Amino acid sequence: MVDQNWVKDFQRRMDRYNGLFQPKRNEQLVSIKLRPVSGCFGRCCCPESYVIADRLKEPKGKTLLVVEEHESGPEIITVLKFQLAAVGISLAANVISLITAMLNARRLSRRKGESVKVIIRMIKTNGAYKEEEVLEVDCVDPVTELEIEKEMVSATTRLVDETSKLINEAPSHSRH
Repeated sequence: MVDQNWVKDFQRRMDRYNGLFQPKRNEQLVSIKLRPVSGCFGRCCCPESYVIADRLKEPKGKTLLVVEEHESGPEIITVLKFQLAAVGISLAANVISLITAMLNARRLSRRKGESVKVIIRMIKTNGAYKEEEVLEVDCVDPVTELEIEKEMVSATTRLVDETSKLINEAPSHSRH
């Protein structure tokens, strides 16, 4: 069961970024959480991951993303695009690169071997909170962008199927 106070805080955070990102009809604002199963994923414990995050989060082109630091691990906020063609759902390449680089940098830190869960979260237009666990990484062996992309697309597809026809809904705005 998810703490409803946390959900309200999450909704406010996502509403704030909705104003910044202004997702279009075929887009959905999402949060990608890198949550350690044990230990810490803060800047003090995994500085290499945050050096990479600071470098890669700078806007290049039209893809926006934000990295928020939390005690429970970093959170990447970005826009998920729904492709009307057979492609389906896609995340920008720099988002996949950032997730992969942060996970690989963690395995080089003093937190090597401690597992991290990658979770994708969103707020539906009706205000409901949804999340899907993407994968758990042991941070011993390196992960590839191809692995991350495959698992992200799969989890996101499950999440979108569950949240029903987001592609036909208008972008979410303040629900409070």
